[in-house]
Amino acid sequence: MLVAATASAAADYPVRPVRVVVPYSPGGGTDFTARTVAQRLTSSLGQTFVVDNRPGAAGIIGTQIVAAAQPDGYTIVWNDNAHLVNPLVFKDAKYDALGDFEPIAQIAAAPQMLAGALAIPANTLRDLLALPRSQTAGYAIGSSGLASVPHFTYERLRLQTGLTLVHVPYKGSGASLADLLAGQIQLAMNSAAPAIPLVQGNRIKGLGVAAAARLRQLPGVPTFNEAGLKDFTAAAWYGVLAPKGTPRAIVDRLNREIGKALARPEIGERFASQALEITPGSPADFRREIAAETERWKVVIKQTGFKLE
Repeated sequence: MLVAATASAAADYPVRPVRVVVPYSPGGGTDFTARTVAQRLTSSLGQTFVVDNRPGAAGIIGTQIVAAAQPDGYTIVWNDNAHLVNPLVFKDAKYDALGDFEPIAQIAAAPQMLAGALAIPANTLRDLLALPRSQTAGYAIGSSGLASVPHFTYERLRLQTGLTLVHVPYKGSGASLADLLAGQIQLAMNSAAPAIPLVQGNRIKGLGVAAAARLRQLPGVPTFNEAGLKDFTAAAWYGVLAPKGTPRAIVDRLNREIGKALARPEIGERFASQALEITPGSPADFRREIAAETERWKVVIKQTGFKLE
């Protein structure tokens, strides 16, 4: 009877709006991917998928909201790598990246980009590294939060080059780019997606991209490798999870509908325009990726000397 009831609920799902928690401020890559796909899910499933931005504490606040939500498929989280990093470095994360969630689908991956304010006397990462350290020591670099992929990408850059900057964590990449535009900070490490139109519009500088090859959207921006950093690549992923105990049939249905959305040409074009690589797969694929990446991040955290807070 229980199985039959669960199957019936999944068949009817959704019968009311679905809350999509994005644990960052509007304007970043997580928000962009969530809004793009949520719009399509609203159309295909006949109920509104409402994006709810809940920034704070490097993504912990929004993630905790979903961990504590009813496991009925009506509250899900649209997150990035910080989902698995936060429990490794913050005592107050108070959630288990896999134990408290049901992975639904990985959405896309995005290379990291180092952007600069127009006023700085450097047009590439190589130029920046050539500046006197006494000068760059006063530069502030924004990230989307402590222990985020942009933060640790900067830490890797610091370890490899000795470029020590003033790290300023924000409640999302959109906020850091806003301050970069305003000249409040000199540099920002971000996923490439939200920075690309700003670089194309000559509102900020693209100093370097942590990818194996230059982005087709920004052919003039060199890779980190071209600045002399061997094999330096870094990317953020975006993915969707539900609270632990969400019925498997609902998880599978969301996975199928998200897969259909990602296969649509217009979404593929929007993602490609932002240098996002679509990474579809099953819930089991996503679970394995989270488990494997958790082990990889443990090594990075140890190398950077990041202290548990």
